[in-house]
Amino acid sequence: MDTKLTPILREMAIEDLEQVSLVEQEAFNTSWTTTTYIYNVNRYSTTHLGVIELPELPPYRHPRPERLQVLPPYDESLSIGAIVAYGSMWIRNGEGHISQLAVHPSHRGQRLGELMLVGLLAKAMACHARFSALEVRVSNVVAQALYMKYGYRRAEVLPKYYSDNHEDAYLMKTSTLNEKYWLAFRENVLKLAHSITFKDQFSGLRLDLLQ
Repeated sequence: MDTKLTPILREMAIEDLEQVSLVEQEAFNTSWTTTTYIYNVNRYSTTHLGVIELPELPPYRHPRPERLQVLPPYDESLSIGAIVAYGSMWIRNGEGHISQLAVHPSHRGQRLGELMLVGLLAKAMACHARFSALEVRVSNVVAQALYMKYGYRRAEVLPKYYSDNHEDAYLMKTSTLNEKYWLAFRENVLKLAHSITFKDQFSGLRLDLLQ
């Protein structure tokens, strides 16, 4: 990544949905409904939605999907940069469950997916979750390696989990998010911070201040 770019990890806003939908379409064969996004962005649920913005770049624009036609027209005066990654996580009964995590195709390989994962895990810890879990395609070995780096382990196989091609998924879980986990997590964050300079307005733990 260009060293002049400073990713901002922050909460998702309604104004981000057009760009988020573009990332989502590139990453997934199935999509959330607009109603689901609006419900969660407005904080009516226990789901936390985060994005990574590159304020130095102009927003990614594309024809608005039909499902987003209910939203007001994009306000050209908004000072929103390029949304290059997003993630979602719900917290319930002590579990921080990551349901979505995706990076814009033009910005993959820049450790932004790792930054989004770090933000979601930090949010889980800030909200006193006891552990985290997620599902991942059995064929997605790159994502599995990242998750294992942050303490996730395969808990079980979910047969034909994905509706688009009936691929199996691994359910992966962390150990308890305790002090021991935090020390290993912090070490990974420090290494990440040596690679990219970022601002954290999302997690509640101010990860950008750890270094």
